[in-house]
Amino acid sequence: MRIFLDIGAHEGQTVEAVSDMDFDRIFAFEPMPGQYAKLVERFGDLPNVTLLPFGLSDVTGTLPVFGSNENLEASVYPMGGTVDELIVTVCDFVSASEWFKANLTDEDTVYAKINCEGSEVDILSDLVESGEIWKLHSVTVCFDVQHVPGQE
Repeated sequence: MRIFLDIGAHEGQTVEAVSDMDFDRIFAFEPMPGQYAKLVERFGDLPNVTLLPFGLSDVTGTLPVFGSNENLEASVYPMGGTVDELIVTVCDFVSASEWFKANLTDEDTVYAKINCEGSEVDILSDLVESGEIWKLHSVTVCFDVQHVPGQE
Protein backbone atom coordinates (compact mmCIF):
# COMPACT_ATOMS: atom_id res chain seq x y z
CA MET A 1 0.00 0.00 0.00
CA ARG A 2 1.23 3.55 -0.77
CA ILE A 3 0.89 5.64 2.39
CA PHE A 4 1.62 9.29 3.17
CA LEU A 5 2.12 10.52 6.73
CA ASP A 6 1.65 14.22 7.44
CA ILE A 7 3.26 14.49 10.87
CA GLY A 8 2.40 17.97 12.13
CA ALA A 9 -0.48 18.60 9.71
CA HIS A 10 -1.23 22.13 10.99
CA GLU A 11 -4.10 23.35 8.79
CA GLY A 12 -3.67 20.78 6.03
CA GLN A 13 -1.39 22.47 3.54
CA THR A 14 0.46 19.21 2.86
CA VAL A 15 -2.69 17.07 2.96
CA GLU A 16 -4.12 19.33 0.26
CA ALA A 17 -0.96 19.01 -1.84
CA VAL A 18 -0.85 15.19 -1.70
CA SER A 19 -4.58 14.39 -1.70
CA ASP A 20 -4.66 14.25 -5.51
CA MET A 21 -1.61 12.00 -5.68
CA ASP A 22 -1.73 8.24 -5.94
CA PHE A 23 -1.78 7.38 -2.21
CA ASP A 24 -3.99 4.61 -0.89
CA ARG A 25 -4.00 6.19 2.58
CA ILE A 26 -3.05 9.58 3.98
CA PHE A 27 -2.67 9.95 7.74
CA ALA A 28 -2.61 13.48 9.16
CA PHE A 29 -1.40 13.92 12.76
CA GLU A 30 -2.32 17.18 14.56
CA PRO A 31 -2.43 17.50 18.36
CA MET A 32 -3.65 21.12 18.57
CA PRO A 33 -7.49 21.16 18.88
CA GLY A 34 -8.02 24.31 16.79
CA GLN A 35 -5.91 23.11 13.89
CA TYR A 36 -7.41 19.62 14.11
CA ALA A 37 -10.91 21.11 13.82
CA LYS A 38 -9.83 22.92 10.65
CA LEU A 39 -8.52 19.64 9.24
CA VAL A 40 -11.87 17.96 9.93
CA GLU A 41 -13.69 20.84 8.24
CA ARG A 42 -11.45 20.72 5.15
CA PHE A 43 -10.73 17.01 4.72
CA GLY A 44 -13.13 15.06 6.92
CA ASP A 45 -15.07 13.70 3.95
CA LEU A 46 -12.12 12.41 1.91
CA PRO A 47 -12.24 8.60 1.96
CA ASN A 48 -8.48 8.00 1.84
CA VAL A 49 -7.60 10.61 4.51
CA THR A 50 -7.48 9.65 8.19
CA LEU A 51 -7.26 12.61 10.57
CA LEU A 52 -5.68 11.86 13.93
CA PRO A 53 -6.18 14.26 16.91
CA PHE A 54 -2.78 13.56 18.43
CA GLY A 55 0.85 14.14 17.64
CA LEU A 56 3.68 11.69 17.32
CA SER A 57 6.58 11.84 19.77
CA ASP A 58 9.00 9.54 21.56
CA VAL A 59 6.46 8.96 24.37
CA THR A 60 2.77 8.16 24.69
CA GLY A 61 0.79 10.50 26.94
CA THR A 62 -0.08 14.14 27.35
CA LEU A 63 2.43 16.95 26.95
CA PRO A 64 2.17 20.72 27.27
CA VAL A 65 2.34 22.53 23.95
CA PHE A 66 3.53 26.13 24.04
CA GLY A 67 2.21 28.65 21.55
CA SER A 68 1.09 30.22 19.42
CA ASN A 69 2.11 33.12 17.20
CA GLU A 70 0.74 34.83 14.08
CA ASN A 71 1.39 31.63 12.10
CA LEU A 72 -0.37 29.46 14.74
CA GLU A 73 2.90 27.65 15.43
CA ALA A 74 3.22 25.78 18.69
CA SER A 75 5.86 23.50 20.19
CA VAL A 76 6.41 21.02 22.99
CA TYR A 77 9.54 23.08 23.64
CA PRO A 78 9.56 26.67 24.88
CA MET A 79 11.01 28.48 21.86
CA GLY A 80 11.91 31.85 23.29
CA GLY A 81 10.58 34.74 21.23
CA THR A 82 9.20 32.51 18.48
CA VAL A 83 5.96 31.52 20.25
CA ASP A 84 4.01 32.88 23.22
CA GLU A 85 5.05 30.53 26.02
CA LEU A 86 2.24 31.79 28.27
CA ILE A 87 -0.29 30.02 26.06
CA VAL A 88 -0.19 26.34 27.00
CA THR A 89 -2.42 23.58 25.63
CA VAL A 90 -2.19 20.05 26.98
CA CYS A 91 -2.26 17.68 24.01
CA ASP A 92 -2.20 13.95 23.38
CA PHE A 93 0.83 12.25 21.88
CA VAL A 94 1.62 8.70 20.81
CA SER A 95 5.05 7.14 20.50
CA ALA A 96 5.95 7.16 16.80
CA SER A 97 7.45 3.67 17.04
CA GLU A 98 4.29 2.30 18.71
CA TRP A 99 2.07 3.84 16.03
CA PHE A 100 4.31 2.55 13.23
CA LYS A 101 4.32 -0.99 14.71
CA ALA A 102 0.52 -1.00 15.00
CA ASN A 103 -0.36 0.61 11.65
CA LEU A 104 2.36 0.04 9.05
CA THR A 105 3.77 -3.11 7.51
CA ASP A 106 7.13 -3.83 5.90
CA GLU A 107 5.29 -4.21 2.59
CA ASP A 108 3.89 -0.65 2.68
CA THR A 109 5.62 2.12 0.76
CA VAL A 110 5.57 4.99 3.23
CA TYR A 111 6.32 8.64 2.53
CA ALA A 112 6.30 11.25 5.29
CA LYS A 113 6.56 14.94 5.98
CA ILE A 114 7.66 15.86 9.51
CA ASN A 115 7.23 19.47 10.65
CA CYS A 116 6.83 19.59 14.42
CA GLU A 117 8.40 22.84 15.68
CA GLY A 118 11.29 21.11 17.42
CA SER A 119 10.04 17.63 18.28
CA GLU A 120 11.10 16.15 14.94
CA VAL A 121 14.33 14.92 16.56
CA ASP A 122 12.34 13.12 19.30
CA ILE A 123 10.24 11.39 16.63
CA LEU A 124 13.20 10.40 14.47
CA SER A 125 15.22 9.18 17.49
CA ASP A 126 12.29 6.99 18.58
CA LEU A 127 11.99 5.52 15.10
CA VAL A 128 15.74 4.90 14.80
CA GLU A 129 16.06 3.29 18.24
CA SER A 130 13.11 0.96 17.56
CA GLY A 131 14.14 0.09 14.00
CA GLU A 132 10.77 1.33 12.72
CA ILE A 133 12.58 4.02 10.70
CA TRP A 134 13.12 1.41 7.98
CA LYS A 135 9.40 1.46 7.17
CA LEU A 136 9.92 4.93 5.71
CA HIS A 137 10.70 4.94 2.00
CA SER A 138 11.18 8.71 1.86
CA VAL A 139 10.86 11.49 4.42
CA THR A 140 11.04 15.29 4.34
CA VAL A 141 11.96 16.90 7.66
CA CYS A 142 11.76 20.54 8.65
CA PHE A 143 14.40 20.89 11.38
CA ASP A 144 12.73 23.55 13.52
CA VAL A 145 14.84 22.28 16.44
CA GLN A 146 17.45 24.81 15.26
CA HIS A 147 15.21 27.51 16.76
CA VAL A 148 14.76 25.87 20.17
CA PRO A 149 17.08 27.47 22.73
CA GLY A 150 19.58 24.87 23.94
CA GLN A 151 18.68 22.36 21.21
CA GLU A 152 20.48 24.03 18.30
